[in-house]
Amino acid sequence: MNTTTRLSPPSAAVIVAALFGGGMSGILFAYALAHAQSLLAFFTIYLTGLPLFLVGLSSGGMAGILASICGAAGLFYTMPANIGVIYTMIFALPSALLIIFALRFRIGDDQKVYWYPEGNLLTVMTVYPCIAFLLLAAAAMPKGGLLEMTIKSFNEVANQLSSQLPADSLGMLHDAIPEIAKILPALLGWTWMFVTVIGLVCAQVILQKRNWNMREPFALMNIHPPHWLVYALAATGLVGGFAPEPFDYIGKNAAIILSLPLLFVGLAVVHAWAARLRHGALALTVFYIVISVAFWFVPLVALLGAVDQWFHFRERWNAKQSSV
Repeated sequence: MNTTTRLSPPSAAVIVAALFGGGMSGILFAYALAHAQSLLAFFTIYLTGLPLFLVGLSSGGMAGILASICGAAGLFYTMPANIGVIYTMIFALPSALLIIFALRFRIGDDQKVYWYPEGNLLTVMTVYPCIAFLLLAAAAMPKGGLLEMTIKSFNEVANQLSSQLPADSLGMLHDAIPEIAKILPALLGWTWMFVTVIGLVCAQVILQKRNWNMREPFALMNIHPPHWLVYALAATGLVGGFAPEPFDYIGKNAAIILSLPLLFVGLAVVHAWAARLRHGALALTVFYIVISVAFWFVPLVALLGAVDQWFHFRERWNAKQSSV
């Protein structure tokens, strides 16, 4: 039962598709940067990875790698080098990695095809920003620490806005900066992960409608992260809660980033519970309204996902439903 990845040499048509997809991704990213103050640019960022995933999930891992290289090369050629580096780290490199993992499969003893699990794929997506944050934090330590650098940069921006803000508002902004800076890496990590999830899932749905998808559909109910993730989350959470500075800052942000797969597991548990109700759709609507306005509810959903790793609520409820 060896695991296999689709990395066969691309055909001429696939190469053309990869060039087009990579070019479109680079154009979307450049447009978003050029119009950063507009609402349209906000949505454009969400679409930047979509062309890469469309190419990779329909044509194979090598096509996804080629599309990512084309997008990065186009930006390096037409834009300042730092723009190309940012695009490579945020979109090109992680998209290529996720495509390769998503198209991994094995053929079981029953001759069925088993694709790389959604929970493992989501964990890969989570580990990437966590490693990036840890490397940045380590690199910034000789310069005073990443937290101090972030606070200093934010204060400089606030001072530049001093002429446009009332004195009271400016004081409130300066007071809020340290609190925001303490969890900024986690907020950025979660934002990137949600953008990536949206691009990956949308690409798969679009391809399924045309029967161009190479792997089976993603399913929320199939998300089962590896158990080591719970232990890693617990360890980083303890560091974040009890370690001295700056390790408490590092541990807290790493824990928040690592909790995302368990949040999705928690959502899957809620969906499984709602499926047992007569008015399940209404219950889900109320649940998502609550979670969107009460942010403190989010950690509880992630905790529910962690508990499900051992108590398997979804499997029990599904077994009861199938026996009825």
